[in-house]
Amino acid sequence: MMDFKDTIKKHIILLFIVIIVNITIHEVCKNYGCDHWTTIFGHNIICNYCLDYLKAIKDYQFMLYGSIITSLTLQITQITEVIKSGNRKEE
Repeated sequence: MMDFKDTIKKHIILLFIVIIVNITIHEVCKNYGCDHWTTIFGHNIICNYCLDYLKAIKDYQFMLYGSIITSLTLQITQITEVIKSGNRKEE
């Protein structure tokens, strides 16, 4: 049980770090003027890097959400199996 708590804690800390970095990069890109729809045409190298990074960080953030949901689902499944069998897990 403690291993599950540590895993979730690490995932959530990592998720908060990614969210903070994501917001920071959005603000930096906005200061360079990369928040307009015309930047998708590739005329500015800095805006290209901003768009590439923002897409990569978004994908990584969704992967972290999936990891957290999967961990929670597996833990719930284990708990229901223990309840069904009538045995209590020793901690």
